[in-house]
Amino acid sequence: MSKITPISPKKSQEARDLYTTGIESYSTAQTQLLSDIAISLNLDELNEELINEVLAKLGEYTDVGRIVLGKKSEDNKTFSFVGEWVAEGVETISDKFDHFKYADIPTFYDELFGKGIWYFSDRKDLPKELKLLEKVNGTFAALALPVYVNSKAWGGLGYDVMEGPRIWSKEDIHLMMIISHLLGLALAKCPL
Repeated sequence: MSKITPISPKKSQEARDLYTTGIESYSTAQTQLLSDIAISLNLDELNEELINEVLAKLGEYTDVGRIVLGKKSEDNKTFSFVGEWVAEGVETISDKFDHFKYADIPTFYDELFGKGIWYFSDRKDLPKELKLLEKVNGTFAALALPVYVNSKAWGGLGYDVMEGPRIWSKEDIHLMMIISHLLGLALAKCPL
């Protein structure tokens, strides 16, 4: 895995332009995103449409090609997709992988729920077991964070970068961890 370091200020700003138009600072943009998502998730009902709306907000902010929300199976062997957002021109994967098997990527489950994060910054550094991702969906870089419901591992929130490597900034990882937590709170209140 690559070291987590901030991306250049120029690239960082470019990646946020879609979401931050008219917002004065990066910190303000983060606060606005968190507010938007918290308000969206603070309803008495949670459904696929609402989940995909939240994923779309995340997609606009993070400038990634795909975001998926997946739920792990009770036997901890598979991961099924609950929601997916893709940028224009990016192919969906939820149709291809109704149930993603952890055995296809052995390190995924252990790192996601053991370390609390799974990521890679550049596909050229992928171990052989992860080459499946490159072949199947064209991902250059990825980040996945766990979603816990009532302190139990429920699933994960995954971000796929489709164009070039991505160094994940500590600030963005922290923000995405908070959003994973907000999703967990919403799912505890309104299970899918």
